[in-house]
Amino acid sequence: MKPILALIDFSDTTPGLLETAAELATGLGRDMVVLHVADPASADEPGDDSAIADEEPGVAEGRELRVGRRKLRIIELELKRRGLRATTLLVPPAGTRQSPAGLIVEQIGRLTPGFVVVGSHEHGRLYQMLVGGVAQEVLRGSRCPVVIVPAVMSNTGTGTVS
Repeated sequence: MKPILALIDFSDTTPGLLETAAELATGLGRDMVVLHVADPASADEPGDDSAIADEEPGVAEGRELRVGRRKLRIIELELKRRGLRATTLLVPPAGTRQSPAGLIVEQIGRLTPGFVVVGSHEHGRLYQMLVGGVAQEVLRGSRCPVVIVPAVMSNTGTGTVS
């Protein structure tokens, strides 16, 4: 059976998104894959081995990958503790060659999930018109059903998958 693919970014929407994906995986008897595309720009988030502002890009990228792997491992263990068959996947950034959304759509094609679960962030109409969003690009590029978890629902999470 095709897995449920949960796309996360470690933001405030992640706990609710993971809960929704876990409920879907449990209800359908599917495996779950949690995917995160690393972003070297987020390596300087507080509490995550903070990067120095003028640190070499390669060093910041390496730190982001280590932090991402550690967070994903915790998520995987929590999901397995709940009895889910779960794996995690960290996709390194592609630099300027491809957007994170492009990398995600590429992984969707490779993994061929039954469903994709993605969170939406609260951005204004102007931002959406000018920049768009990952959820929007995933919706356009995916060849399978996409479940979008609204930011309002996602923010009710506790920070862990329970």
